[in-house]
Amino acid sequence: RDHVSLLDIYPTLVDAVGVMPPAGLAGYSLLPYLAGSSGQRPVDYVVSMYMSNMANTNAFMIRQGPWKYIAYGRYGPDTYRSYQPQLFNVERDPEELEDVSRSENGICAHLDSLLRGVVDYESVDREVKMEE
Repeated sequence: RDHVSLLDIYPTLVDAVGVMPPAGLAGYSLLPYLAGSSGQRPVDYVVSMYMSNMANTNAFMIRQGPWKYIAYGRYGPDTYRSYQPQLFNVERDPEELEDVSRSENGICAHLDSLLRGVVDYESVDREVKMEE
């Protein structure tokens, strides 16, 4: 199974009407999956961000294989600096109750590097909070 993202919706619609997507568009067309083929995403991970006035700080997530890594925005009050990334094996722990980040340092480093390759989450967190 491949992971998909809401970022894939627009590229799918663009592909469905047969036009070229804009350069630098995030996400990938899901049309091959809808047509019954297995599809082949050029990456094996998806990224998500959660920003809400209902949360203390912003959350930036990456999912690859069984792993879900969450990094938190740390810009702002001192308490935000204490927020540490979390790692869950969602196949073994679908409710995300057991943070295994301390025992899986290598996986954390790998996923953090992938996440930073997609989004500079520290800068995004700072910019969002400065606009509030």
